[in-house]
Formats: sequence, structure tokens, C-alpha cells
Amino acid sequence: MDRLKMDSLIGRMNKLNMDSAASGSLLSKVAGLLAEQEAKVHEKRFVIRPALATDLCFILDATVSMSPNRDAIVKHLEFCVHMLTHMRKHSSVRVAVVAYRDFKITPRYSVLPFTSLGLDGGGTESVRKWLRELKFHTDVSQDFPEDVHGGLEQAGADSLGWSAPSTRVILHIADAPGHGKRLKDSTVPNVVKGYNADDAGYADYDADGSQLRKLLLHLRENIKVNQYGFWHVPTKKAGDYYYMTRAMVERFREAAGDPAWVEDFDWDDERFPLQLIETVGDSVRSSISFAGDFKPRGHTIVKEVPDWSTVEAVRVQVTKHNHIPSITKLLQMIDADKHLGTYEVDAGLVKVAPHPFACGKARLVYYGRYYPEGSSECQEVVLKEFIAEGQANKAVHYKAQMETHTVASYLADQFNAHAQEKGLQIAKVKFVECTMVCITTKRRQRFMLMEQLCSGEHAKFNNNCGSVNAFDPQPHLQAFSHWSYEVSDRKLMVVDVQGFKEIDSRGDMTILLSDPAMHCVSQNHFNPASGRMNLRNGFDLFLHSHLSPEINDALQQKLKIRLHGPVCEALLPSCAAFRSKQDAAARDQSTGRGRPNTPFRGFGRRAPSNARGNSRMRGGGNRSPSPQRAGSRRIRSPSPGLGRMICRLDSASTNSTVDRRAEETKRGIKIHDQCRTLLRTKGIPCPNNLFAAIKLCADEGLITAQQRAEWHAVRVGGNAAKHQWD
Repeated sequence: MDRLKMDSLIGRMNKLNMDSAASGSLLSKVAGLLAEQEAKVHEKRFVIRPALATDLCFILDATVSMSPNRDAIVKHLEFCVHMLTHMRKHSSVRVAVVAYRDFKITPRYSVLPFTSLGLDGGGTESVRKWLRELKFHTDVSQDFPEDVHGGLEQAGADSLGWSAPSTRVILHIADAPGHGKRLKDSTVPNVVKGYNADDAGYADYDADGSQLRKLLLHLRENIKVNQYGFWHVPTKKAGDYYYMTRAMVERFREAAGDPAWVEDFDWDDERFPLQLIETVGDSVRSSISFAGDFKPRGHTIVKEVPDWSTVEAVRVQVTKHNHIPSITKLLQMIDADKHLGTYEVDAGLVKVAPHPFACGKARLVYYGRYYPEGSSECQEVVLKEFIAEGQANKAVHYKAQMETHTVASYLADQFNAHAQEKGLQIAKVKFVECTMVCITTKRRQRFMLMEQLCSGEHAKFNNNCGSVNAFDPQPHLQAFSHWSYEVSDRKLMVVDVQGFKEIDSRGDMTILLSDPAMHCVSQNHFNPASGRMNLRNGFDLFLHSHLSPEINDALQQKLKIRLHGPVCEALLPSCAAFRSKQDAAARDQSTGRGRPNTPFRGFGRRAPSNARGNSRMRGGGNRSPSPQRAGSRRIRSPSPGLGRMICRLDSASTNSTVDRRAEETKRGIKIHDQCRTLLRTKGIPCPNNLFAAIKLCADEGLITAQQRAEWHAVRVGGNAAKHQWD
């Protein structure tokens, strides 16, 4: 029950002329229930301010080979803290450092307890001073491993001063594993002195992993660390770089009991601050958004594409949302506490990989192949399944996530139309299509979300608690979030904008977006069971960082851009006029006229006019039948012709095609990033087109003629791979 329903009840009482004693008693009960419910909501799901208090604990290998990385941390710490403290309203940051060495080095540890980093910069300077004075000692034992177990023990000590409640993050940076054979990578050549030696008498240290398990479970369950980030620092020997800590991090994941709790990166001096800010932002988001306890399903991550000839094809039922007529109709739907109507299609067959290849905070991601009915070709897709078991895996929760995606995609189309109307030359905001599939077997119904398979580099540009990608914010995407708020009369906002960068056939960079979140004045919308993505004060969290003079000035100085810049200034004042034109156009069209094309075409037949669900937006009891009720309907068997077609397609694996396309795309994006870095030194904005970016670098004398030719060759190769894929 909410306040609106309570007011309605009072009005009905007045009409019935209830006597004062009876009505007063009933009102007292209603008010008590309402207060109790609001208290539970506040206690369980909307404890915002404590989550914005962030404790960062650095764990450093303090032997002599790591001293250059100390300088990078000192260099970037001030900027990271400046961005983190100004990025979120009510935020505060504290930093601690645990430096460990080896058993026979004195001192064995150097520890800086948690120090508050205020906006005045005093705490930041004290941490930087402590780091500059930190001594990096040479290991006299002549073995490569260090006392990692001791560093973890110090990080979990009461004397460090973890605060409660807060968002807690550990940032571990090292180039050497801990003691014991089980933490070593047997595939690394014996090029590093002492790496495969007798380990100075500690080869059997923690042979069963019980000590490591105890230390990591203490950090995760008792200290309640939200995220453990690890940076692999390479060791250079014989002209090559070797990462000696990969096997150790895999043991970390096994010991912690949750593979997603440990996130690892290869060390990159330039990307380290971005990765740090993103890791902290995601941790804060999970602290705020998480809705109660849930039991995660067991899973094994397998990153390789499966042999599709060994995977059975099953018939699926695909559910889509109806077309949104206009922004005004969308807001009317929300005001009436209704949801988008859906319609169902029999859409051929799908193959789902036996194991997920990735795991996020809320969902497992699987490779898949989709065979549209009546088509001779398959489509490479990904299928996403909530990691929680039980209630979170009902159809209604998948529809809630799909509804968020559908509304965000529609608003993106309108944003593009508004930008084109104003003559703005900006990249289009484009979401992949998201549909729900239901796989029915004799034992159960399995629901998943299906999207096209994207390659390239994944990036997150903002999240739902005010964090912004400080090194690649893509101002037009930040403007899209702000525009969605203004054009909806401040009732909606698209956030958690993330996706894959790709270089198209013309050399232009495009970004395919997916997995958005939505803030809304209605708490009954855009909240899947996996977490509270729609925050009550989410608008304020975004606007605080988006309009912050400190953040905009810092980005202007560093990248020559502003979050609230020319795109916002051009579009926001005319949002009302754009809405009026859209409403007039919608009135001139029939409600059943064609649905717009989407980036992912071919998902089965279009529903006939008399099919379940129509172009009207409906909600509550009018929602179309769920797949549970449709499950009793007879599912047709695959036709022999379709089965032969699948066998023919599977006879030639597309693994190499996927890998080649991904590799070519990544090489092009890496060159684009190098151009951006080079041009930044001269304060020159980097063009969005890769050809233009390379040409500008050459014209400015930042690259040689040979580099220019090599980079253009990569660009042309990437275009060829793209054409072959299409």
C-alpha cells in the first residue's frame, strides 16, 4: 500500500459516511501498516548514504621490483580521489595501505590504517607522503614468491579500522605469487630466477589451500568486502613479459566461494585510474541496488565457444514488448501504474552453450545460436539468465528487465531524432534488441533474455548511483541520460549506460548499448528481482556528478570535454517543443501502424492483429498470458529440413570467425585509444573516425610515416573482417 492508495481509501470512507470511531480505528490500522512497510523498505533497500561512504584498501607487494608501480599509484591517487568524492552526493572516501614483503625481510609489513580523504586534500597529501616514503626491499632469500598470505591477514585485522556500514573495496597490486606450489602457474617458462626453484623451503606452504580459504572468507563474509580487485603486474625477462600471478588469482576465486567477487586486470599505467574508479563505482552500485539476500546458482565459467554440433537445438517461444506510441503515452502508462503489453511468437530453435562464458553481479551470460523459423541462416546471440535461484527466475522478472531495455531503446531513438532535428553531428545512441525466450522441457520452464552477440571492447559510461567513466565519458551518452530526464517531465532517467565499441565499415566508431537501468518516480516500474536498479534519489545522484563544476572543470582540463556541454545546451531547452511535435505526429497515425525496425532483426513472425497483446499499452490483469500458461500448449517438433540445415551450418564452426572479428575490432579500438592519448598531450580532441584520427596524428608529427601505414593497414583489415562478417 502506498500513500496514493491510502488517500483513495479515506475518500471512500467519507462517501460511506462511516462513524468517526469506526473510521478512526480503521485509519489507525492502515497508517500503522503503511509506516511499517516504509520502514522495511528504508531498512532493506534504500540505505543510500552509508553505501556512498567508501573504504579503499590497497594491498601492495613492497619488494624492489614493484617500486615503479608505487609512483603510478601516487601520481593517480589524487585525481581518483577527487573524482570519487565529487562524483557522488554524500560520498566520503577513506584509504588504507597494506604493504607486504617476504618472511625473511624486516620489516615484514608496513601498514597505514584507514585515513579519511576530505575535499580539502589534507588526507590525500598524508597518504601520498606515506606512499612516497614507503621502502621497497630486495628479497634476500632469492626466491620469487612473497608473503601474500600475510598481506591478506593484515588487511583483515581489526587494527586497520574498517568502518561500518560502508562500501568496502580491496585493490591488490602484485607481480609475484604467494608461497606454495598451488599458487604457481606451471605454464610459465622458467625464465625468472627462483620462480620454479624449491621456494626457499616453502614449496608445501598451505598445500591444501585451507589458510587461503580462511583469509579470503574472513574478508568477504566477516569484513564484508564488496569487491576484490587484483592487478597483474608483468615481469620482463629475455625481452618478453610474463604474468606470474594468474594461477594465484584463480585459486583466490575458488577459495572465496564466489568467482565474481574477484575481478582482475592486467596492469596498465594509463588505464589503472579508470579501472579503479569503475571498480569502486560498481561496488557502490551493488551496495545500493542489492535487494535482499538471494541464493546464487552454482556455475562454471567456460570462455570458449562450444562445438555447436554437440549442442541440442530446442524450440523456443519468444516474447516481445509492444511498440510505444509516444513519450506522452509512456508517461500516462506509468502514471496509471500499468506496464507495456507483450505478445508471443513461435520463433524457431535455439542452441544454448552448456556453461556461461561470463558472470556479472546479477546474470550469467551464455553463447547461443538462434535459428529463426523459415530462415536458412543462424544468428550468433548471447542469452542471459539471472544468477539467483527460485523466485528471481520467474517470467515477470525477465519481463521487467526487458521492459527497461525496450523503454531505453525507444527513448534513444527519440533522442537521435531530436539531435537530427537540431542539426547536431553526434554519434547515434543505439541499443541492441532484447527479447525474452522460454525453453519448455518436461521438467521445467527456463527463461532467458536474448540479444545479439557483440564483439569489441566493453565499456561502462555511467551507472545508476552517479559514477561516470572519467577517462572516456562519451559526453553525448551523458547528455542522453540528462535528456531522458527532461523530456519525460522529470519522471524517467536512463542510466547504467554501457556497451561495446565497434569500428564500422566506414571507419566510424559505433557503440552498441545493452543492460540499461532506469530511475523512475514509480517504484513499481523498472525493478527486476536481481536488484533495486530504480533508486528513489537516483535523479539527484546523477545530476550531482553531471552538473558538478569540479568534475566538469577537471574533465575540461584533462580531456577538453564537459559532461554538461554543447549537446545538453542544444537539446534540453527544446524538449517540450519536441514532445508537442511527437504527440501531433502520433495523433495522425493509427495505433496499429508498423513497429520500428530494431538493430537485431529476424526474431520470428510479427504477431497478427488478433494475436495475444496488441499495440496498446496494458498492465495489471490485462497483461498477456505468461509462458507458464502457454507451456501446456503443444510445442511443434523441428521439421526435418530445419534439422538438416542446422547440421549443415554446424559442420563449419564459426569459432575462428568470431575470434578473428573480435581481434580485428580490438586492434582498431586500441589504435584509436593510442591516437586519443597522443592528441591529448597537445590538448587536441580526437576525431570519432579512425581514418581522421590517424591522419591528424600524422599531421601533428606524433607518429612516423611507417606507423601511419601500419595503423591504416590494421584499419583496412578491420573493415574487411567487418564486411565478411556482415
